[in-house]
Amino acid sequence: MNKRNILIVISAMAILAMASPAMAAVQKPNNWWVQPFEKIWNALLDLQNQISHIQLIPGPKGDTGPAGPQGIQGEVGPMGPAGPQGSQGIQGEVGPMGPQGPQGPAGNPTGGISGYEVIEVINTTSIGPGMNANAYAPCPAGKKVLGGGAGVNNPGLHLYDSYPTGSANTGWIVWYNNPSSATTSGTIEVKAICAQVD
Repeated sequence: MNKRNILIVISAMAILAMASPAMAAVQKPNNWWVQPFEKIWNALLDLQNQISHIQLIPGPKGDTGPAGPQGIQGEVGPMGPAGPQGSQGIQGEVGPMGPQGPQGPAGNPTGGISGYEVIEVINTTSIGPGMNANAYAPCPAGKKVLGGGAGVNNPGLHLYDSYPTGSANTGWIVWYNNPSSATTSGTIEVKAICAQVD
């Protein structure tokens, strides 16, 4: 709708606003001397009907207004379910050394080890194919074996066992084996560490 039509509509609305109470109160005349006004009457009624069906064209969208103030903080929600276990963390650094502990009680003054000595036995022997041989070092009377060892000068003889022996660990014994298909000779050695144990 152009500006001219809009002005006509506005003018007609003003006339209807002033004349509608009078038109509602006065019945349509039938005399000959009011015939020229009939067309005006009908035109005004038709214009009033058109105005009631006019759809206004919306204007352009306005600018976005400013943001409103921040609302108040809501209440704390319920606790959610526990999540899955995380991966193992890296190992932490070594902590500082702790303080020295208190001194322990005194030991038994009557006990201890004395008379330490090493007993060595060397044997020269010949061992048949697939056979075994041993060497034994006993501790002196009254002493117990604390440890032992062995040795051999021929790599063809293999040491396969070494341990304390005797009913009260009074000596050390070693065993050698000849894995070859021929008789093998060599010097085998055994040592026993002995001491008086109180």
